[in-house]
Parts: sequence; C-alpha cells; structure tokens
Amino acid sequence: MTQLVISEVLEKPPEQLFSLLTSEEGWANLAIGPGHIVNMRGLEESLNAGSEVKVVWSCQGIEHNASYRIRQWDPGSGFSFSQIRGVFKEWQQKITLYPDPKGTLLKVEVRYELPFRLIGLLMNDIWVRKKLNESLKMWMMQLKGGPVQSAHYEVMTP
Repeated sequence: MTQLVISEVLEKPPEQLFSLLTSEEGWANLAIGPGHIVNMRGLEESLNAGSEVKVVWSCQGIEHNASYRIRQWDPGSGFSFSQIRGVFKEWQQKITLYPDPKGTLLKVEVRYELPFRLIGLLMNDIWVRKKLNESLKMWMMQLKGGPVQSAHYEVMTP
C-alpha cells in the first residue's frame, strides 16, 4: 500500500474551505491523476457518511467508471471516502481541516494499491506514484493560487 500526503495552510476559514471542497467543482478537482471528469452522479442529494458518488472519467480517450463511498463526513473538519468500484485495487482518501491562525491547515492523505501484484508494484514505482504526487501538488496549487513544495509520499507496508 502506498501513501501520499500533502498539507498546506490556505487563507480560508475551515467552513468555507469545506464548502468549496464538497461542491460539484470541488469533487471534480478531487479526482487527482491524469485525465478529466466526464460525469458525476450522487452529488444532487446532501452528502453524509454512507453516501455514494459515481464518477466517469476519461484518460487518454478511454472512459473509466468509479464509485466512491463516503466513510466520514464532518462539515468544517473534513471527510474521507474510499473506492468501491474502479481501476485501483484499493483507494482511500482522507481530507482533514485544522484551524490555523492564517486560515486552515488542509491535510490530504491518499492510500492506494494497484491491481496485478508485481506488475502493479512496478507500474507504481515507474509511473503512477509520480503522476499522483504531481496531481496532488497541482490540486493544492489550484486551491492556494501559488506553487506548493510540501507534497511527499511514503511507502506503507501491510
């Protein structure tokens, strides 16, 4: 299991940042990685723990379907979700908001595992981890409006 972690202080109060992250545009921006969102379902209703969000995204002209279950939902403090259907063997993402004198410390943790055992490990080492880490940095830059240098990854063992 690989873990990516990024944190940054943003000049917005936690409640405002939470609303921004959980809007339809915010969910689209959470789709880190190469490609773009084609369609999302499940955002029409009020979200809470147990809600399901279905996403169709396109990468290099190939569409992929994914479904995510919200595991934790705490307005103003954060939320977490995990993939229940998609291209990863496992995907868990946790977003935590901490009050800070300058605004909000936003911490994003992603834990994932690719399918195909050894081939998946090799693909992760060669390409996937790097692309996801770059995408997390770009996502944080979009939220902050400037360059971010704090992203790092850690390899977790089971």
